[in-house]
Formats: sequence, structure tokens, C-alpha cells
Amino acid sequence: MKAFVMHHQILALWLGLFLVNASVIGAVVWWAVRKGQFRDQDHARYLALEASLPSGKPSAAPAAPATDTKEDQCSS
Repeated sequence: MKAFVMHHQILALWLGLFLVNASVIGAVVWWAVRKGQFRDQDHARYLALEASLPSGKPSAAPAAPATDTKEDQCSS
């Protein structure tokens, strides 16, 4: 009898988690539709092609890789 009750508790837990997750996903989709996130799908496919590289010079030069290794330091 104890195993039967435990199985029902686990089932209730999984169903509760499923309902919470489904509610959150539904709320996110509802918000996205109301805010117009899916409105202009024809333009969205070309956004990656229209993206330009940032103009101007980088703020700092990249650091040079280290040339010393432990073997070089130990041999002297």
C-alpha cells in the first residue's frame, strides 16, 4: 500500500511540474504575440545579411601570446 501511495505522489509531482512549465511557456508565447515579436517574419530572414561590421578602430590591441614555457625557465 505504501508503494501505491508513493507512486501517486510522484505522479502528482510530475503533473504539477508539467502544468507549471506549460503555463510559463504559454505566458511567454502570449506575451511575444501581443508585443509583436512574430510580426515581420519576411524581414527577419535578411537581418543577418544586413548586419554590418562595427566601424572604427578597436579600443586596445590584443595581448601577445606568452612565449616562455616552464622548460625554458628551468633550463637556465
